[in-house]
Amino acid sequence: MAPADRLTDVSSAKLLAALVEGATVGEAAKAAGLSERTAYRRLAEPDLRRDLAERRRQLVDAVSARLAAVGDSAIDTLLELQAGGEGIPASVRLSAARCLLEHLGKLAELAEVADVGERLDRLEGIVARPRGAVA
Repeated sequence: MAPADRLTDVSSAKLLAALVEGATVGEAAKAAGLSERTAYRRLAEPDLRRDLAERRRQLVDAVSARLAAVGDSAIDTLLELQAGGEGIPASVRLSAARCLLEHLGKLAELAEVADVGERLDRLEGIVARPRGAVA
């Protein structure tokens, strides 16, 4: 690998790392030692965009796994607060009930999004098949 290629790989890796951590393109460019214009040019490259999307997916998966690990305990706590044990103010019970209902609604939305995603995957599979091919 030529020195210029190694430099590009290193700066692209720094750019991606900063973006995944939540930096703006300008901040990520600075962290990678690039101009903002060069950062945008690199982000226009399909391979780099795929890498960025994959890293973001991995981060979301990792955070989701951590949240799932403590989810039951958090739900139990909210249910206890909502049930109104000894000395729990009505405002706390109301807040717990609202929280549970909000998350129930979000769960329903996620299930719908997952269903749409599955249907989209099936349609993409059909479109990608050569004409006349049987599933």
